[in-house]
Amino acid sequence: VWQTLNIDEDVSAKAAKTDGRTSALEFLRKTISEVFAALGKTNEEAGTVAETLEAAIFDITTNGEVSKRKYQAEVQRLCAAFRQETFDNAKWLQDVLTNGRRAAVELVELPPEELLLHSKRARLAELRQMPPQESGEAVNQFTEVDERLECVDCGCSGEIRFRRLASSREGFNK
Repeated sequence: VWQTLNIDEDVSAKAAKTDGRTSALEFLRKTISEVFAALGKTNEEAGTVAETLEAAIFDITTNGEVSKRKYQAEVQRLCAAFRQETFDNAKWLQDVLTNGRRAAVELVELPPEELLLHSKRARLAELRQMPPQESGEAVNQFTEVDERLECVDCGCSGEIRFRRLASSREGFNK
């Protein structure tokens, strides 16, 4: 039994595998199917939502030029968010299912911090805070002023602020 070779099918299958969109779509389908199974929805609905989200991600991240890294990063970011228990999966996925592309674009355009866990967001906020020395809070630590002290650099007097520091060394208070 001879089978004819259909060149168009072979070329399109290879092109689909090399552009990376099919693997991303499968990753989205798998993740959304897991979430939909927990919500009692069907795989067809999960496939529809995955295709809508993938198309929105592709359109937003490429902007005329192919940015494969950014595209894959967005797919991974959304899949990670859908796997979190604190993220409101049901709301977003139902919104994408009913409103289609508009809701998918809204979800993709959310800031990256919105999709993180609250603990990770708190940690990022803590890391982004300036140290007291840079934010000006360190000046308030030095409450006492002595008009007799002179600045070593400029020689001005009355501008030196300090605070008293109590310490004990080897059992003796200083």
